[in-house]
Amino acid sequence: MTHRGTAGFTLMELLIALALTAIVAVGALAALNTFADADQLASQRMEETVGIGRALQMVRRDVSEATALDVTATEWVITRRDGTGVAYAVAVGGTELHRFQ
Repeated sequence: MTHRGTAGFTLMELLIALALTAIVAVGALAALNTFADADQLASQRMEETVGIGRALQMVRRDVSEATALDVTATEWVITRRDGTGVAYAVAVGGTELHRFQ
């Protein structure tokens, strides 16, 4: 039996290599999409956390300067030391706290 030297790959070897490459590529894209979605969610939650922190800071400042507090079923009004008033209210059926000066 003599050995013949081959200069390339057989068609079957190329098809198998192509199929394996496609499988790895699909897996990599799926992982990349998962990481991108997680990053977007983390960024969104960070923005929400920053917004909540700012709102709490405003409420703290208003309450620390309060001389009077009037609370009703729909709003609460703070009268500050300088005589100005600040009202906080949640719209009917809403979930956001609104500040009126």
